[in-house]
This record gives sequence, structure tokens and C-alpha cells, in this order.
Amino acid sequence: MILQFILSLTSLACFILTILSNERSLALIVLLPIMFFGFAGAGLLETCRSSNRRCQPYNTTMPVLLLFAPSMALLVFYVVRLGVYHDHFQTIPSLLDFGPRNGGQEPTNIAFEVDSIDSYIHCFQGFLASCLIFVAMMMTPSLFLWQRFLETISLLMTFYPVYNFVKQWNVNADTFATSSYFNNGMEWTMGSFTGMAVGSCFYSLVQSRKSDDSDTTTTTTCDKKKKKKKEEEEEDNRGWIHVIAKYLSLAICGVMGLACWASIFGAVVYSWNSWNNCFDDSTTDCVNYDSEKPQMTILVYLVIIPLIIAVVTVVWAFRCRARQEKTEKQRNKESEKESYTSAEEQQQQKQQQQVDEEE
Repeated sequence: MILQFILSLTSLACFILTILSNERSLALIVLLPIMFFGFAGAGLLETCRSSNRRCQPYNTTMPVLLLFAPSMALLVFYVVRLGVYHDHFQTIPSLLDFGPRNGGQEPTNIAFEVDSIDSYIHCFQGFLASCLIFVAMMMTPSLFLWQRFLETISLLMTFYPVYNFVKQWNVNADTFATSSYFNNGMEWTMGSFTGMAVGSCFYSLVQSRKSDDSDTTTTTTCDKKKKKKKEEEEEDNRGWIHVIAKYLSLAICGVMGLACWASIFGAVVYSWNSWNNCFDDSTTDCVNYDSEKPQMTILVYLVIIPLIIAVVTVVWAFRCRARQEKTEKQRNKESEKESYTSAEEQQQQKQQQQVDEEE
């Protein structure tokens, strides 16, 4: 909830800076307002929902670890390369221009070029990756197979950042820092955050309506028992297809998520290694050329970005899991207490009926 407000305010600040700049990227003008309203709406809806005890938190451990956190690490990495080192690479942040390609031998690396259909395909892949995961979260246990299918498709969309790294490493390893890895990756990442904003807002809206409906209906202890028993029966009746789908989905999602993380750290190392390189070793006529080797502090700064995000995410995941287990135990205790109270009331009613009959 707090992170959603932070992302919303950050999107608004970036949009204002873009508008005030002389050169503006059309993609930023279009996508940043969507992110602002999406994250702000999701944050407000979650704030309203948090006061309702009947609404239980959803399990976001898997998508956060394997999708949202890598997207955040990529975005921060690209922003640092684009904005902090703009003098070294002659970038234009408001235009999403990462500077001359391959040390000045080719045109500049501009994300979201108007005449490039590939830019929008990259963006759409990132959008689907984040948006589909929220659609999967909204599905009921009866749609288990569809839920696993959408989760798998969502994590498969992280294939592009991995492919982008492997391609540029294979073709432009010596000038990786000035390759098209950055502008292509920024397109996917902007799409991912747009999908995150739209998906989280839509999810919060649906959950808020469910919370309102639950407030208008009275659920007895007997109804809760029947619902819980039905869910347990549905889970027991799941056949081998559901078991295979579950573990196959987890395996695919895990491999894709870890591959995405590995590609991020690989990109950091190769960017630092080619920080001052030109396209040809015998040439010194490029914007980022420096006869000295890149400073080790640059590598530390670049590595620490995804490392901190990964560590914080893992710690959050363990704390979230512990909190969910604690909530589940507390819920079971309350259910047992309600059952015991209900049994006592029934016993008292029987005793009262016997007294009435004797009189």
C-alpha cells in the first residue's frame, strides 16, 4: 500500500519533469499518467480495504519475488544509466535517449521510437507479464488450472529481458554499455510497470466490491463450516492433472524468474566491463571513451541496486509468509471458539426446551 503511493508520486514527479523538458518522449507523456492514476487508485482502495477485517491479504510472494522485484531492479538500473551518468554517455533522460549506440558508430539508443513496431511489442510483453498475474490472483480455487496457466504465461513474458541480455552479450559484448540492451529493456520495463499499475488498481477494485458484498451479508458459523468443508473437498478431489499443473507451473515460473535475476546481474557486470570501450579497440573517437579502466566504485553502485532489491524482497517474503501463518492460526482459533460457543448455545437451548416441557 505504501509502495503504491510512492510509485504514484514518483510517476507524477517524472511526468512533471518530462513536461518541463525541451525534448519529450511521447511514451512518457502517455504511460506516466496511467501509472500515476493506477497506483494511486490501488493505494486508496487498499487503504479502504485494510480497515475491513473480513478481507484477508492475498498471497503475492511468487509474483513479487520473480516478476515485480526484477522489474524494479531493471527500472532502477536503467534510470541510473540514463540519468546519473548522462554526461559520460551523452543521454537525454526526458527523451529516453541512452546515447550513441556502440560508442558512436551507429544512431542513438532511443526507447519507443515512433516508427519502430518492435518498441510497442516489447512494451506489450511487459504489460502482459504484470497484468496477467493480477488476473490470476482474482480467480477462485475452482479455476485452479486457469490460474496456473495465467501465472505461467505471465512469468514466461520475462523471457524477453533474458533474451535481450543474451543477444547483446553475444553480439556487442565489448560495447555492452552502449548497446541497444538499455533502450529495448526500458520498453519492456515501462510496459511492466504500466501493467502493474492497471492490474493492481483493477484487482483492488474487485476485492473492494467483494468486501462490500460481504458486509451486507451475515455469515453464520454453520455457513463458514460448509464453505470450508466444500473447499477441502474440492482440493481433495483434484486429480493428477492438477498436481502436474501445479508443480510444472512452479518449475517454469521459478526457472524464468531466476533467469531474469541472473540476466540483470550479468548485464551489470558487462556494462561495467565495457563502460569506457569504443566499437573498435584502435578507435578513441566515441562519447564514452576513457583510457583508464572503469572505476570499481561504479561496479559496486550498479551491483548494489539489484542486490538490495533482491535481499529486501526475500526478507519481505519470509515475513509475509510468517504473518500469513500467524493469521491462519488466529483464524482457526476464532473458528474453534465460535464452534464451541455455538455448541454451548445449542446445549442451553435443549436444556431450556426440556424445562419448558416439564413445566
